[in-house]
Amino acid sequence: MKLILNKSALLLLCLGLCLSACQPDDIPPIGEPLSQVRGINGKWRLTNVVQVDELKTGSGNRLDVSDVLLGAQPAVIEFNSNDFKFEVTPGSSKIYFPISGTWAFDDNDFPTVINLTVHNAAYPLQMFSPVREFVDNTMRVKYIRPFCPGVSVDGKTGAVSYIYTFERQ
Repeated sequence: MKLILNKSALLLLCLGLCLSACQPDDIPPIGEPLSQVRGINGKWRLTNVVQVDELKTGSGNRLDVSDVLLGAQPAVIEFNSNDFKFEVTPGSSKIYFPISGTWAFDDNDFPTVINLTVHNAAYPLQMFSPVREFVDNTMRVKYIRPFCPGVSVDGKTGAVSYIYTFERQ
């Protein structure tokens, strides 16, 4: 009987020590969220171009056209987060959006579109993912080439789009 009480006391003591040793860890502060505006700042070199048939649904509507549109000297786009201007050095690449003007996100905290503006005309680049400073070194955007004047298809803004992949320099 004494042995059972000693074992029980020892078990309770061990259980008590285990439970008293468990204390929640202090949760460190997360800090400020990474800025999307500062994240896009800098130079980005074009590395890949995919053409998409916007009128065809399903598989088979994409074609890698990097060999044709990239050229020997790939384009470089520079975004300035201070004055919100952009400039493209086209090199030998074929670029279908403007080469200079101003830019703005549709939402500075959670952007899905980069609006390039030249002479009050907007050229939207749809973003595939955010571009955060110090974290993201790849930027993929989709530009839909508008239809020629007088041409329209219900629910579509263009027949062909291009997915441009840029790498941070």
